[in-house]
Amino acid sequence: MQFVLLFALVASADGLLTESQAMSKEAHAAVAQRKEMLRKLESAKTTQELEEAREAFNKANAHAELVLKAQKKKAQSAPQRNSRVAELLQRSKAVSQADEQMVDKKKALLEELKPEKMQKMPEKTWDMKAQGWPFSDKPDVNLAISNGKSWACQDKGSEILMMYVNSNSHSERKTCMESQLNQHCTPYERFPAVEMAHCPEGDWMCMNHRVFNEHSDCITKDVDWEAISTHGSKTTASKWQVAMNVMGNWCSHYRLIKEIVTRSKKDPKFAEDYPAFMMLEDDVILDKEWTEEKLKDWVNNPPMDWDIVQIDPFGDLAPEDEVGNFRGKKIYKPSWKGNYYGFHAVMIKTATAEKILKKLDSFNVVPVDWIQKWINDDPQGLHSLAWDAGVTENPEKTEMYGGKLTLPDGCDASVTKTTIG
Repeated sequence: MQFVLLFALVASADGLLTESQAMSKEAHAAVAQRKEMLRKLESAKTTQELEEAREAFNKANAHAELVLKAQKKKAQSAPQRNSRVAELLQRSKAVSQADEQMVDKKKALLEELKPEKMQKMPEKTWDMKAQGWPFSDKPDVNLAISNGKSWACQDKGSEILMMYVNSNSHSERKTCMESQLNQHCTPYERFPAVEMAHCPEGDWMCMNHRVFNEHSDCITKDVDWEAISTHGSKTTASKWQVAMNVMGNWCSHYRLIKEIVTRSKKDPKFAEDYPAFMMLEDDVILDKEWTEEKLKDWVNNPPMDWDIVQIDPFGDLAPEDEVGNFRGKKIYKPSWKGNYYGFHAVMIKTATAEKILKKLDSFNVVPVDWIQKWINDDPQGLHSLAWDAGVTENPEKTEMYGGKLTLPDGCDASVTKTTIG
């Protein structure tokens, strides 16, 4: 009886999570579809295209409104998840205590009726405190209700949009990223990475065409050729190959920020729905239990003014750059006194994305993990930070400094190999 009731309670709590998560993703998809139809409507050239685009937009808009209204209604009528889960745990505890009392009564009755056989009678009772949950694995709902959690998979506070950058030629990394992100309740999207075709060694005409013709939209003030032709990872690639890959990485992040700016301008509620977004590279390893909890806590309870924060940089982090701590983890204001390697996980405040994009326009194209330090050279009101949060791992760190990297389920060992070289 205890097993059945416990399973029902956990399944009910788990349903609260998955239903809310699905609703959020459905609403996000509907809004994205509406934006896509709006783009087509704006780009229509002929009368027929205009009519078709208008009809498609009206349908998408009506669907989006229905989904958003349903989500709003559900959010208003549904009880707070944390209160519901607390209630379920209390009921679970009560069931456990009742069953323990029943076992005690059964023992007393058997001892009274057949005391000579009691030593031979096997006892099978479930002690949750000693043996844990009566399942081979604890259900995922336990992540959201374990001690110290207040934001993970909770229907409260501001949301973060997770955007991971992934190239079409690396589907195994897409699988790895989504298997990790599906363990959390935050909405996420794949953003296509820029892949610059390589040029023959020494062919400057080809290089200039690739850069200034094919990718002129993401080439800013100028290109620091010396800076982009080197990379900290171990590689056998030539400087030319490294330069093209580093530049592609720059363009991927630049276009992602630009996409967020575009969405914010077209949808006034976008920044309200997603006050922060994460840029994730497709080889990042996320902490299953604490990534969402810590990042949402930062967004909802910021320890200081911030616009862009680099999560878990590696290399030398200069002690003199330390400006505070959050949840017991140090916060830095990156300078050239330290390395601050890694742009595998960077969180940006949506409302200031356009200001950051304009700041990038004043920079030469360089390795993307220089951005934090360059902003702090002349911040002009921007707050650029780094937080050693302990929720992400960059495989390049292990490659450069040694150590053991544990790959999550669904991740192939190839994700540990850099694509820069």
